Amino acid sequence: MIENPVPPSRGKSYQTLFLVGSPRSGTTWLQLLLDQNANIATAPETQIFAYYLDHFRKQWIEEHEGPAAEGQGGSGLSRLLSEEEFLGLCGQTARYVLDKIHDGRPKATWVVEKSPRHAVLVEWILKIFPNAWILHIIRDPRDTAASIIRSGRSWGQSWAPKNPIQAGRMWYYHVVKGREAAKLTDRYLEVRYEDLRAQPHENLGAILDWMSVPHDNAALAAAVDACDLSRLRSNQGEGKPMPSERPPSGFFGKGAVGGWSETLGRSGARMVEKVCFPLMEELGYSPVIVKNGKPLLRIGIHDAVRRVRDSIHWQLTRLLARL
Repeated sequence: MIENPVPPSRGKSYQTLFLVGSPRSGTTWLQLLLDQNANIATAPETQIFAYYLDHFRKQWIEEHEGPAAEGQGGSGLSRLLSEEEFLGLCGQTARYVLDKIHDGRPKATWVVEKSPRHAVLVEWILKIFPNAWILHIIRDPRDTAASIIRSGRSWGQSWAPKNPIQAGRMWYYHVVKGREAAKLTDRYLEVRYEDLRAQPHENLGAILDWMSVPHDNAALAAAVDACDLSRLRSNQGEGKPMPSERPPSGFFGKGAVGGWSETLGRSGARMVEKVCFPLMEELGYSPVIVKNGKPLLRIGIHDAVRRVRDSIHWQLTRLLARL
């Protein structure tokens, strides 16, 4: 691992924290809580790694490991840059974005970047920023899946699945990948959404203590009050670093712990528990419907249909290429 591939630009000095988690697991709420502290600079989701630099990463891998690499050898940037130089290029781009976040609060000692999908890229993020901190919020997969499905049926149609099998797998994939950071750095912390909801003052204070960010009880109380979910629902997070310029109606739900029992339905909850069974047990989320992780026929049929769909798409793509 490169020790320090990307030094701070423009003479800035701050520590960097990436706040990650499955979509609809409380990442935005936790970000807004942290934003109440003057020592922390944050901004709307940049998706700098997930939507931008991930294209660089995939192309670099293709140039070294793709079909053409064996026959033709390296191509593209791999002909010009070493891996260290390539990581430096990606890091400088990301650092420029982080510096822009810091510009919004120049006296801050921390920059917090929150993009849920960065959970699946923590290994690469830490390869570029080995000194970064990773804060991972984890929520009950059933509550998360219920929220994902509600989003998919309204404002989140472009990214959120509408069925419990895919929603459960979205949670599972993000959580598994995000937890890989624990093996890569000692600057990793997991926070349970349920604990934060039950005791927001205490758990927010514990996070700030982990970051060595000064705070007091009055400031914690003010932060929790400013980010009360009912207040956020009424004002749509006005004046706060929301993911989009105009937050959609319904972005903030009730955030209830265990609300899935009313909204997901027994059948949906059963699918989520089957998909997430081993990991949810490991994390202390007890399944209440299924007793083991044996596959269900419905999940098998779902997967078979997806494979057929993907195969048809691939065959059609090849056909079009030949016409």
